[in-house]
Amino acid sequence: MVELAKNERIDYMYSDDLKIIQDKTAFSFSLDTLLLASAAKDVIHDRYKVADLCAGNCAATIYMAYFNRAKYDAIEIQDEAASQARRSVALNNMENRITVYQDNVRNAPPNFFVKILMTLWLLTRHILRFQRVTR
Repeated sequence: MVELAKNERIDYMYSDDLKIIQDKTAFSFSLDTLLLASAAKDVIHDRYKVADLCAGNCAATIYMAYFNRAKYDAIEIQDEAASQARRSVALNNMENRITVYQDNVRNAPPNFFVKILMTLWLLTRHILRFQRVTR
């Protein structure tokens, strides 16, 4: 069982299988988070290593990880959000696939940015392909 702070709650994402710890008084994930993560998950393969910068409570990362076996590194500067992210990862039994770092993005190792560029390139390609199909 995961401990919750005074203002925290556990919410469900997608189904009862995915849980996220959120602060009742702070920004909470929204449908936009899940829509972006849904588009990204379609281009992430099991062998990928994915970085999530400014990860917040890791809602998008956890959602994407639910659909594949890729490894994820999440970086978040805020103490409370990083703590919620770590506990949410544990709550979903994803500790072996998602690593949460509490740090400034400026201190991220160079390989973080290689991963992001690759992910952004694949996501952009996927979105452009989707737009051509739907027109």
